[in-house]
Amino acid sequence: MNVLDCLNTVGYEAGEGDAGEQIPGYLCTVEHVVALPYIRFLMSFIHHRRNRIALVIVAIAALATRAGAQTTPAGFWNTISDVDGRPTAVVEIQEINGEYVGTVRALHVAADPADSVCGKCKGAQKGQRIIGMEIIHHMRPDGDEWSGGEVLDPETGKTYRARMKLTDGGQKLVLRGYIGLPLFGRSQTWVRRSQPN
Repeated sequence: MNVLDCLNTVGYEAGEGDAGEQIPGYLCTVEHVVALPYIRFLMSFIHHRRNRIALVIVAIAALATRAGAQTTPAGFWNTISDVDGRPTAVVEIQEINGEYVGTVRALHVAADPADSVCGKCKGAQKGQRIIGMEIIHHMRPDGDEWSGGEVLDPETGKTYRARMKLTDGGQKLVLRGYIGLPLFGRSQTWVRRSQPN
């Protein structure tokens, strides 16, 4: 019998006897009884060490999940209709010289020639094709948001001040356009996509 077998016995008591002599009624020898407190301490240490290892594994997994989350709005996004909740266009957001800009790359909805250009836009954008049009400008980091820029609504031709923020681990983008204060505005939630088409 070894000391671990002894450790697994229940209700042992120290008995009289010489070294190597088995204690009557138990599987443990005198040497085992003397060694048990040390063995128990060692097993307790191993148990707590396993707990620490488990905590480290959980922490590493959490960090890996965080690392996998998207932390910038750069990428391709489906814009979502306020009317029926369907995707309407694909917008690519890029970082250029520390600022984020968004460009329409595709339309999900069928459009006739009149709808495929910005007839209500002003200046150089008037009559410009919506595909290829830059509709988000000058967005800069602002804490956990991006602000300081503008967003153009091609349907109305109007430009609004804008703020945007990532949600759902970077898989959604809440874009708020407003005039004056953010309180008085409208938000859209865009959904990240992996490919432009």
